[in-house]
Amino acid sequence: MSQPVGLLLDALRANLRASALSYTTASAVHDVYEGFLFSLVVTAAVQSGATVTYRTVDGRPTSNLVFRTSPDGSTREPEATQSRRNNADPRSSKCLLAVECKYYATPLPLGMARGFVGLQADLRTHTAAFTLLGVTEVGCGGSYGCG
Repeated sequence: MSQPVGLLLDALRANLRASALSYTTASAVHDVYEGFLFSLVVTAAVQSGATVTYRTVDGRPTSNLVFRTSPDGSTREPEATQSRRNNADPRSSKCLLAVECKYYATPLPLGMARGFVGLQADLRTHTAAFTLLGVTEVGCGGSYGCG
């Protein structure tokens, strides 16, 4: 498998124990990275005692996971059922967890962090995290305190 897509796919399969994934070795690394982070959230939830189930758009249980390559969120069952029934996104006020992932192999632009603050305000969430992996400087002259 190609690096780092192959490594991310291996970890994703191990964490989710799905029978099939929509990602392949030809998938974009940033998309597979999003799925990998989702698998870490699922693993943490299960280790904390949660029951995690996967369902099709028709509400049937499945182990064949199809990952969208656009923003998504996690909700409790009643909201998820209503969302599937109405073919609509869940209401942000009912969202338990919303994660926006970015994979960058270069320094992160300052505007990205500012955009995250705007996303948090749009979702009206009280708790949010902006996490970087392997970034050593922000794209504004190397200073974390840029204005």
